[in-house]
Amino acid sequence: MNLLLALSQVPANAAGQVQILSTLQSIINQALFNGTISVGKTLSIDQQLYIGQITGSPTAWKQVQNIGYWVNVVIEPYVVDGVTEYKAVYTLIYSKDDDIRLIQGSDILI
Repeated sequence: MNLLLALSQVPANAAGQVQILSTLQSIINQALFNGTISVGKTLSIDQQLYIGQITGSPTAWKQVQNIGYWVNVVIEPYVVDGVTEYKAVYTLIYSKDDDIRLIQGSDILI
């Protein structure tokens, strides 16, 4: 990630969380611009429930449906050789357009 190369450290607190979200946002904006992320796609009930299960929020699916994505970063401790270190774990849920796989039709000459 460019953020780790650009800064001497990313703090394991809310400020670090914001820095990571800001970096992710620039990537998300590019995906919105190039059509990778689809805005306004209607989600099925199964998709809505799955998004709620992953996020822990019963309304996160509305954000995915309305703006195309939901993103979060959590700072988690982990232990390496008895030393507590921290990692940032992000979750990005997004929708994409469905694709047409078959075009079927009839040509009728009268």
